[in-house]
Amino acid sequence: MPEGLGDTTLFGAGAVLVVLAVRWWRPELPWRWAAGHALLVFAFFAVPLATPSAQVPVDIAYQWRPWSETLTEKLRIDNTLADIPLQMLPFRTLVRERLLELEAPLWAHELGTGQPLLGNAQSAPFAPLHLGTLPVPPIRGLTVAAAWQVLLGLLLTHALVLGLAKPTGPVPGRQSAAPAWPVQAGAAAGAVAFAFSAYSVAWLYHPLSMVAMWIPGVLLGIVALHRGERGAAAGLVAAAAGLAVSGHPETTAHTAALAAGLGLVLLARGGPAGRPAFLSRAAAAALVAGCLSAPVLLPVLEVLPASERMTLLRTGGKERIEPPDFRPAAFLPLVQPLAFGSPRDADWSGPSNFNEYCTQYAGAAVLAVALAGALALRGRLLAILLAGLGALLVALNVPGIFEAFDALPGLGYAAHGRLRLFWVLAVAVAAGVAVPGIAARPAGRRLGVAALLVVAGVLVLAPPPFGSLHQRLWWWVALAGVAAAAASLAIPRLRRAFPAVLLAAAVADLFILGVRYHALVPPEHQLEPPPALAWLVERHGEAEEPFRVIANGWDMLPNLPAIYGLWDPRGNDPMRPSEPARVVGKRLSGNRWRQGSHILLRSPADLAA
Repeated sequence: MPEGLGDTTLFGAGAVLVVLAVRWWRPELPWRWAAGHALLVFAFFAVPLATPSAQVPVDIAYQWRPWSETLTEKLRIDNTLADIPLQMLPFRTLVRERLLELEAPLWAHELGTGQPLLGNAQSAPFAPLHLGTLPVPPIRGLTVAAAWQVLLGLLLTHALVLGLAKPTGPVPGRQSAAPAWPVQAGAAAGAVAFAFSAYSVAWLYHPLSMVAMWIPGVLLGIVALHRGERGAAAGLVAAAAGLAVSGHPETTAHTAALAAGLGLVLLARGGPAGRPAFLSRAAAAALVAGCLSAPVLLPVLEVLPASERMTLLRTGGKERIEPPDFRPAAFLPLVQPLAFGSPRDADWSGPSNFNEYCTQYAGAAVLAVALAGALALRGRLLAILLAGLGALLVALNVPGIFEAFDALPGLGYAAHGRLRLFWVLAVAVAAGVAVPGIAARPAGRRLGVAALLVVAGVLVLAPPPFGSLHQRLWWWVALAGVAAAAASLAIPRLRRAFPAVLLAAAVADLFILGVRYHALVPPEHQLEPPPALAWLVERHGEAEEPFRVIANGWDMLPNLPAIYGLWDPRGNDPMRPSEPARVVGKRLSGNRWRQGSHILLRSPADLAA
């Protein structure tokens, strides 16, 4: 079967299973909307799924030997995300190898001097979406899993908005009647805003994004459990366990804090199920989810204290995970994600990196509608947006707020800049729920038009650097979407079209912004072993005892030899054991090596110096 056709078939089969699972739990999500989400995801990933080109940024390796020796001319490197080829790809390769050989993925002797594989949370050996990609090589499977995770985020966020749009009274069983068109269109717009947000796309191939896509399901499960809906506990357990084993403990911890807060608020309010029933069912669901995820989480907790990252944090290196000092300009990416340029266009000028600084964007028109909805409709919409704003202020390192959150038990060692995820989710959900009310109420329409005009003004006054045609195209599309949404609210005969206009604006804005973020890699640059590596692989296969290989400086990048079955003593992972890394680092790199930096082999003269 041709490579592209196989990936497309695998994606289609997995998409059907994801849709069936979500609709079993939330039948009010119509088939046509679920199918529309699946088609949108396929369109976003069409080239890497349906052609031999890959989207995993392995072309980075061609800057160094031995891969550079296969080039006849200098290669332009459009990818900047080194963690993916140097961590995620080797992890998936080793996990796949172990599982296909029916071995437990416990240990990776190929990485560094040997390190935990199950105990390294980023390897996520039992992430459900990664397990589905075992039939294909990881360089292809990572994209298939990424497409599934975006689809999962779309479906769960759509269902969450529908759930919040329901009446707050008693809900007997699971309601299967589909809500009206404006409600569905609003839910779809909110789903697109979250699943295709700058955060979701920039972190697409990292565990952060995969974990994030389960969060709407966790929140929906808690709300459904509070209402006493049938199937609520099963859905909550599935979403919570899926989140916990998908590879990013920090996001899991942040979500647990959010879920606990939501549960306490709902408990205080009371509800159809009654406080004792809600409390007991929530506790039981948490216990079951914890038991299901324990085989993955407990090894992580066991090895985490001895990891290089924790050693760094304990010895004064905490500034490495803290967001940059707060500046008012940090709010600009709420409306203008390309305000500081783009790493894709080589004109990035921000204080940190795009992933950590400009990923609070959920769509220009969507943001305006969320703000207008919170002000016009208030109630839970205002509460949702304020909760998201609190997370955003922590993520931006606003003095006082950041320190207060950082002092919470168990959260002091987390990278709180990633909390902008919860702002993105709050904006998406608030906008999705607000759509019918905004269009129906005069005050909502006035505030909606005003908010849209303000957002349009920011886009006009703070355009992107226009360093590429893509930046110009995105800016015009985002501005046109905002203008169209404002017109559909302001002109009476267009008002019925407002939900569709907002949905179209969100799709066009975020699709054009994100579809190009991860560059494509042609087949000839997808790490086919060069002669030097092929020779080492052959010698490794003939050896009676394992042996390790190493190259000078940045040649043969650390961790990457693992995809060929070779063992490299340097390693490249903040979760590696600290003490072995210190010994090897001093030995190979000399006294200039510091904990947390790359281990690079120096020449004898350098080591002597």
